[in-house]
Amino acid sequence: MRIFILTLGTRGDFELFLMLGRELRRRGHHLVMGTSEFYAPRTREAGIEWARIGNSSQEEMVSILRSLSPVQDRTQRTYLYYARWLRPQLSISRNQITSIAAGTDYFISNLKMVLQRGDSILPGAFVTYDPPGDITDLPKYGSQKHEGMILEVVAMNKRLADPQGLWGEPYVFTGFWRDEQAAVWVAPPALRAFLDGGPPPVVVTMGSMVMFDTRKFLRDISQALHQCAQRGIVVGGWSGITEPEASGGSVRCVTEVPYEWLFPKASCIIHHGGCGTVAAVLRAGKPSIVFPQITCQAHFARMLDREKLVAGVFDAQELNPADLAGAIQKAVTEEQFTQRARNWQKTVSEERGVEAAADSIEAHWNRIRRN
Repeated sequence: MRIFILTLGTRGDFELFLMLGRELRRRGHHLVMGTSEFYAPRTREAGIEWARIGNSSQEEMVSILRSLSPVQDRTQRTYLYYARWLRPQLSISRNQITSIAAGTDYFISNLKMVLQRGDSILPGAFVTYDPPGDITDLPKYGSQKHEGMILEVVAMNKRLADPQGLWGEPYVFTGFWRDEQAAVWVAPPALRAFLDGGPPPVVVTMGSMVMFDTRKFLRDISQALHQCAQRGIVVGGWSGITEPEASGGSVRCVTEVPYEWLFPKASCIIHHGGCGTVAAVLRAGKPSIVFPQITCQAHFARMLDREKLVAGVFDAQELNPADLAGAIQKAVTEEQFTQRARNWQKTVSEERGVEAAADSIEAHWNRIRRN
């Protein structure tokens, strides 16, 4: 099968589709991945053909994300992100997308797009990994009207995202997706020495989210850790955080570390609530403290709180270090958080989400070919 994967967005968006691309390529399918130029090296390293979509650099995208810091409403942030970055990237690539689709059997995207090939719909899959604000939002993209040509793949755990079974039959829950390669990462000696030099640290990561004052955030994190006598590792990601504030050596900053390797070594994890991060936290069996930046992350925070997996949910812009210190203390000492996290760890660790997604896509394609 000739497959076109189109994905635009932050690092978390891209990594999910890279996992799926690797799995489909392993099964012998020919893939083209259309995405931003700054993801080209990772795409090619995976042996997948890359096609440039848009013209923006990572620095330009980060600048747009930072420009949303003054916007307090998370839904408005999400809308402005689409308007300022995503839509322009798609607009200038319309001809490129159409050209690739002409030689493709199947189209997979995170953008809820349906492509035409001649007079017919190009078969494909919508991949959903952000929980909707309301169940009534699900049908608005209209995949059902295409008479089975579009598969609805949900890259989340059904018990977490749809405990009452309200999504309905068209939505195929695969469970969370996992990068199996990350767990065998080899740590730099300095990081290993820090981990070995004391009790499990609190891990802090905001991934690609940069909609806050990073210096204030790091200062607040350092003060909170000092107040509750905890060590910390801050994963800078796209935030540009590289050095801790005065912390007496109890806080270490790193640019990138695979979550599957690092999270099991943590006491608890402070994060933004993105899908891939939530999945890695659950697999590690650790309690969370969440700083949601956009609407879907706030939805994940509520889900985790419902399952008693969250010791606190905060606004990064209005953080009180003493409040965060109290939440950290709860996360690392109260047994209910530890036990609930371990229960979820068993459930999520048994999921093979990427393989289940690839199975569903192949079965969908085979049904279409037979009809």
